[in-house]
Amino acid sequence: MFFGVVAGHKITEITRAVWSFPQLDGPYFGQRCEPDQKVRFDLTDYGSDGVVAHYGIFRTWDGYEAPFAQYIVVDDDGLWIYAGTPVGGLPTVWDVGAYPLDDGKPTLWLPPLVQQLGELTEHVHRCCPIKVATYGWLTLLDVDIVMKVVAGQIPDERWFGIRIWNGSDSRYFPPNHTESPLRLDLPID
Repeated sequence: MFFGVVAGHKITEITRAVWSFPQLDGPYFGQRCEPDQKVRFDLTDYGSDGVVAHYGIFRTWDGYEAPFAQYIVVDDDGLWIYAGTPVGGLPTVWDVGAYPLDDGKPTLWLPPLVQQLGELTEHVHRCCPIKVATYGWLTLLDVDIVMKVVAGQIPDERWFGIRIWNGSDSRYFPPNHTESPLRLDLPID
């Protein structure tokens, strides 16, 4: 989620909005212990200084639980919130294969996950306006794509969905590639 330039206290409001999403449990201090041993992070005392990541549990549409992370990045362009579940933490019953590498397996689990993450961003947008959100496997290189979208340039080739807000109105540009975003077209000898 890209918010543009925001006041420091807005980071707290946005973080609270993320973690008030009904399918999230958390945030917790740290990520290296069992869920029943985690200590909940108290957002009532949260300031935007010093903490750049939060961790918790995401309840998927089909009843599974997966790890969830929220990363806060502030740069010259503004505030970025990276929020989602890591590929390695997705439920094993989904059989994600080598995703994001294209191993030929269908990504049937991806559209409902993207829909649920879309619901999260709509939830956050009601609290604090988002400029652009992307849904799918992203890298830091995709920051350039988001900045082009902010400037009104929608990419013709999309492996991830893009939502743009103009006030309370939004427009969604779905992915137009259904295969995994990375291909290894190496000859095998």
